[in-house]
Amino acid sequence: MVRKFKNKNKETKYRYYEKYKDPLTAKWRRVSVVLNKNGKQSQKKLKDS
Repeated sequence: MVRKFKNKNKETKYRYYEKYKDPLTAKWRRVSVVLNKNGKQSQKKLKDS
């Protein structure tokens, strides 16, 4: 999931979310990464890491 937002300097950023189930606690967790652009290269960078 991708969410577009503006930081305190009025710059547009993109926050990528991913949910996963923690195998140790059996609870759902959500992690996020903030990137400057929402392009193909940014999405590929997320998939590779």
